Amino acid sequence: MHLCTSGGHPLDSPPNPAPGSRPHLRAQVVEPKKAIVDVDVAKAEEAASAANAIKEECEGALAEAMPILVGGGAAGGDGHGRGHGWGCTALS
Repeated sequence: MHLCTSGGHPLDSPPNPAPGSRPHLRAQVVEPKKAIVDVDVAKAEEAASAANAIKEECEGALAEAMPILVGGGAAGGDGHGRGHGWGCTALS
């Protein structure tokens, strides 16, 4: 049994209307929040693009350095890390 008689009680209101039947709420609530989200998405995409450029640059430098490192070219050795005095031993 419902005892509230003052009106305006949530139980007195009709059930939720069909989606899209409250255009004023869309204009007042949804659209401003969508604009904020759109700005955040654009900033995130820009940051992701910058991070991807750094990643690609690092991968390029690594691809250039790895053969030298593995081949011992950076140490001036014979391909097994010998010749620099660090006490490295051959892995193969």
